Amino acid sequence: MGTDRRAVWWLVACVVVVLLAGCATRGSVRALRSDVAGLQARVEETNRALSQTVSTVSQTVSTVRETEAGLSRQVRQTEGLGQRIGKLEERLQDVEGAVKGVKTAVDTLSAQVARLVGQPSASVPDGVRSAEQLYASALGHYQAGNLGQAVLEFGDLVGSFPNHPLAEQAQFWIGTAYFAEQDFRQALVEFRKVVDRHPQGTKVPDALYRIGLSYRNLFETDRAREVWTRLIRDFPASEAARTARTALRARAPAPTE
Repeated sequence: MGTDRRAVWWLVACVVVVLLAGCATRGSVRALRSDVAGLQARVEETNRALSQTVSTVSQTVSTVRETEAGLSRQVRQTEGLGQRIGKLEERLQDVEGAVKGVKTAVDTLSAQVARLVGQPSASVPDGVRSAEQLYASALGHYQAGNLGQAVLEFGDLVGSFPNHPLAEQAQFWIGTAYFAEQDFRQALVEFRKVVDRHPQGTKVPDALYRIGLSYRNLFETDRAREVWTRLIRDFPASEAARTARTALRARAPAPTE
């Protein structure tokens, strides 16, 4: 009987232990589930943070690449600008050299003209160019193709030194400049000034021939023939008269000379 009681109590104790163990196990499971849920929430939050960080880094990388590309373009543009500046500097040096060359040529021409004229220039005030200087400068501009400036300076010479031996030459060059520009009507006016102002001058035969050419280029052939006939009559031995005879014998108008 006592043995049976001990066995019953032992069984009860075992049942209690089992029940307590079962309760403990269910509590642990609930705790673990709670911890897992918390960890999952933290993992999801961490994933969202990482995703945002990755997006931000991606945008930053894209911006950096765009900036790098822009800098590369600026570098290339700067290099190209440097090359253009270098070329401009070279051209500036060439222009400076050309200006020096023109100045030297003008000085040389001035000296040559003074020797050809055979007399010194009349004294002129400081800052005012002599006839020889004006002529040399204007001739340099004409030869360089700057016809407008050449006409201005030849005109200054004629206006300032009308009786100078170079005035006739300057007036003839004015007419020649207008003729070169195919302004034949104005060329007529300027060449006639040579004939009217310097009737005994050395350029009169050439001026008459150019007057005839101007008329012919204006399709006034009868007037051209009249002028050339006068040239041959008044200056039969001149080279201009020989050329005029050839022009008069030509059946068709010759090209502009």
